[in-house]
Amino acid sequence: GNTMKKGYFKQLLISFLAIISLIILGACGAQEKTMSFQRIDQSLQYDLRLTYYYKGDTVTKQTTNSFLSYKTLGATKKEDVKDRIDKASQMYQNIKGIKEKVTYEEKGVKETVEINFNKVDFDKLATLPGMYTDKNTRKSKKISMKASKELLTSKGFKEITDGKFEKLK
Repeated sequence: GNTMKKGYFKQLLISFLAIISLIILGACGAQEKTMSFQRIDQSLQYDLRLTYYYKGDTVTKQTTNSFLSYKTLGATKKEDVKDRIDKASQMYQNIKGIKEKVTYEEKGVKETVEINFNKVDFDKLATLPGMYTDKNTRKSKKISMKASKELLTSKGFKEITDGKFEKLK
């Protein structure tokens, strides 16, 4: 009755593979969702907005829109901070998967960053100013939505639903 066993094993293997491919397809077919966070301070006049695009628990893309008043940066005008900020901004340029842009306004600095985690080099990402990546992230090359949310809420960010961001007054 040896052939019987082999046939059974083969069937098991086939159904197992079928399940795996379903899981893989399922992950790709998972609906991409978004989650947004904001940290705003009316007296210091800064406004940080982060939006995460994720499937399952894996973040695929992150966009950050920040406005920091010169006051927040301990300055009174653009000239006081321009060198420092341009230097930081320079580090983001020419990294695959990252778009970063700084605009100087009358009252402060606006920065937009977009990171595509499917394309980005995680080791390079870890060297960037203000980027939080732990060792696990660098190994797994994945950003967990759950971990990101915990980190942000611990840093005073509020989850924003329906795109209802508070505005600086």
